[in-house]
Amino acid sequence: LSNCSVTEEGYKALASALRSNPSHLIELDLTGNDPGQSGVKELSDLLQDPNCQLKTLRFLSAAADEACQYVERVVGKNLLLQRELDLSEHELGDRRVNQIAALLQDKHCRLNTLM
Repeated sequence: LSNCSVTEEGYKALASALRSNPSHLIELDLTGNDPGQSGVKELSDLLQDPNCQLKTLRFLSAAADEACQYVERVVGKNLLLQRELDLSEHELGDRRVNQIAALLQDKHCRLNTLM
């Protein structure tokens, strides 16, 4: 779903579909889409679902604040199976990178790859 103009509504629909019919989807590329705050929430709520099998999420070119919200909700709170997270092309800045670094120090963090 890279660069498909997926907005908050699309994120809601995607999360709803994946919750109602759990799949074996292990990789999701949402590069270049605009999740908005509710889209980030929908995505992180989905990753809390024990039936969610996602291991890789590509989240390039989303707004930096939304990306940081996602990292805080998913990585920092160890919400399920996340193994690889791609935040390439974000203008995170030192403050946000320091926040991410602190979250990665959490003993429950399961990330193997952060790009």
